[in-house]
Amino acid sequence: MSLTRRTTAAVPEPEDGARYTDHAVWHLPTRTDAAALARRAVRSHLRRWQVGEPTADVAELLVSELVANAVQHGAPPIVLRLDHGHGTLSITVHDGGKPATAPRPASASRTAERGRGLHLISALADAFAVTCDRRGTSAQACLGTAYGASDGRAAA
Repeated sequence: MSLTRRTTAAVPEPEDGARYTDHAVWHLPTRTDAAALARRAVRSHLRRWQVGEPTADVAELLVSELVANAVQHGAPPIVLRLDHGHGTLSITVHDGGKPATAPRPASASRTAERGRGLHLISALADAFAVTCDRRGTSAQACLGTAYGASDGRAAA
């Protein structure tokens, strides 16, 4: 089974009131390979949208972590949404899980194999939020794209 891509007409507005110019939505399988499927789909879209390599690399990592968390801790359906435009890339992963409280970064020991995902997301994203309601859990990470190799970011 492969992921299903759907594009919607209604997109959220950035804080400055300008509308995103590009958006895509995928319904992901609840399987261990969902993160890999999502990474490939996102990379393809970011190339099409001419998002620079540095931003695309970080976006892929964020997508991977967010989708893996939804598969491991959430419940179907898992939906990945990308919104891009006006210097911003928004990545939202929604799942049907209804935890009692919003997920928070955990303390992981040096030898632990898990428990660092939300720390990575918080460190790499310009903004990160998790919300829970009766429909499930949504995690959103935002990146600025007005900087980068082909998207304007100054080279280090």
